[in-house]
Amino acid sequence: MHRAAFLVENLATQSALKETLSDIRLIWNAPASAEVSHYNVYLERNGVKALVGQTRNEGFYIPKFQRASSEEKNLKVYVTAVTKDMKEGAEASLQMDYPVISAPVVQLKALKTLVKTNEVVAVVARATNYPTTYEWTVPANAEITRQSADTAYFKFKTPGLYDIAVKVSNASGSTEEKNAGYIEVSDSKELNLVSVGKLINASSGFLSPESPEKIIDGVKVPSDVHGKWCAGGKKEHWVIVDLKEMYKIYRFQTYDCGNKENSSDNFKNFKIELSNDATNWTEVLNEKARPENTKSDYIKPTEGRYVRFTPYDEEMPITIRIWEFEVYGVQGNLELQNPTDAVAGLDATIPVELAYSLGGDPKESNFAMTVVSSNPDLLSIANVSITDSKVNFDMLTKSVGGKANVTVKLTNGKWSKEVTYTVKVQDPSLINIVSKLVPTVQTADSYDETNDPVGTTGAIGEAGITDGLTSTWWSSAYYNSSAGPHFVKFALNDSYQITSFRALYNSHGYLKLPTNIKIWAAEVDQDNAYTLVANMPISVSDNEFFPTAPFNAKF
Repeated sequence: MHRAAFLVENLATQSALKETLSDIRLIWNAPASAEVSHYNVYLERNGVKALVGQTRNEGFYIPKFQRASSEEKNLKVYVTAVTKDMKEGAEASLQMDYPVISAPVVQLKALKTLVKTNEVVAVVARATNYPTTYEWTVPANAEITRQSADTAYFKFKTPGLYDIAVKVSNASGSTEEKNAGYIEVSDSKELNLVSVGKLINASSGFLSPESPEKIIDGVKVPSDVHGKWCAGGKKEHWVIVDLKEMYKIYRFQTYDCGNKENSSDNFKNFKIELSNDATNWTEVLNEKARPENTKSDYIKPTEGRYVRFTPYDEEMPITIRIWEFEVYGVQGNLELQNPTDAVAGLDATIPVELAYSLGGDPKESNFAMTVVSSNPDLLSIANVSITDSKVNFDMLTKSVGGKANVTVKLTNGKWSKEVTYTVKVQDPSLINIVSKLVPTVQTADSYDETNDPVGTTGAIGEAGITDGLTSTWWSSAYYNSSAGPHFVKFALNDSYQITSFRALYNSHGYLKLPTNIKIWAAEVDQDNAYTLVANMPISVSDNEFFPTAPFNAKF
């Protein structure tokens, strides 16, 4: 059969070329023939023709490719049928024209944005659309020490905020880019790592136990393989870090998967936004094609309390594995005394006085001092008064015991600072009614020293639960992870009114901790007489009283 019988017809594209990065979706028609094995697809660019793929279908996708230069005006695509004896038929061709290049899109990228006087800092003008020339503006009290391609090296003679501006040109035109207040020069300010130990406000999710709290724990490359934030199944993952007060922020650093595991799992794109209220956000960074293990970036000095960090992919779901996310900044001038945690009795009035300072800043119209209790039914705040250097208030406790957090917040202009401390309210007349009482064990799987793989001598059995020593303890079948509830029963010497409980526990690195401690009580030792009076979660920390409504019990 003649080659013309296998002619490809109606060759067309479903996509147009773009200025720089393009892909091509081809379709065509061809007569049905048992003699055709497949179709060869060629791409001709700048006079060079090359085979880019083969298919048995009447369509083909050419993945994304970069335009060689602004001088590349068009390209040609060829498709030909190949017979089973591996001979090509006549070619069908299609010419595709590039659009005219636009003027450059320019983004400034400084390698540092907080520098000292006479320190040299490099600033890169990242420009699209095949730039040809760069013209930098030199600010007053500054100089460019040298320039290479897209990078200028600045040195600043006096402290202050400096604008950086550049004009970038290509064959089609010019773009002027200016970043006001981009570089701060100070001989007194020092950057501090401000994200470690702060709070995770919210996140898009995680794969347990690899929660986002791991990326602000201060461990850049942990020994534990689970010491990371891991999440999958989405194109975009995000986490919001609450720095707990306002900072002027300059820098971020991220330790990606490849610092400990396979670098092929590093994310490539990410953006960072800042907010003062976790509602209104300003994007300060949006980076693409950044596969390195450790990603370090400076931004224009920007105030914020909340940081939203979003790794993403534009085309497909990704799994992220991030060891640490660091935020570097400088505190504002506000100062507020941080009180120590306190213990208070019932029905008491405790006066508090804290010192504060505006650090030389003028008092703004929104100046305010607020004092809030997390549990006003236990502890309320009254009689708040403010002088030029101190805030005074009273803490009023109620007739029940428990714990409350007191938060004091100072606001002045765009800056705020807050401190939080804990107040434990308890009756000083309370006594430990189970002290030295040895309970009876209600389960058959209580501690057996022969099953202790570590040989811990402090585990002495049920007597250790009430002997008043933290160096001894009761272990109940910790070696059996499937063991059910473990019970001990106390027979009190008399009927008591009970108002709170306290439990101390320690895993010692290998013991299995409970999730809850449930307590039943009764006046008589009969199974049907017991009532559940408390369900104490393991999240209640050591030495913390767990209050209940008062009740009487003997068992």
